[in-house]
Amino acid sequence: MTKRKTAIPKRTRPAKLNQREKEGVRLIAELIVFREIQNKVIPSTNLDEHHVEGLKKVMEQAVPELLNAEKYLQQKILEGRKGWAEFFRERIQ
Repeated sequence: MTKRKTAIPKRTRPAKLNQREKEGVRLIAELIVFREIQNKVIPSTNLDEHHVEGLKKVMEQAVPELLNAEKYLQQKILEGRKGWAEFFRERIQ
């Protein structure tokens, strides 16, 4: 069995989030709002397609750290899926 980092707790943790966890949640919330604005709000305006695409590019240039966080989040989601799949496979056998 390989060692892996996962969200599976080894001990019972208190329900309270620490400051770093709160900051991570805030960053994810900002990313979700950013993508909602970019993919739902802006296209529903009366701007033509050229202006919509230009506005999306300006938004992405304004927050590169948010886009880096999105890439990192996607990596962690993949790792989490693998970890949880392994966890359940071990429990089933």
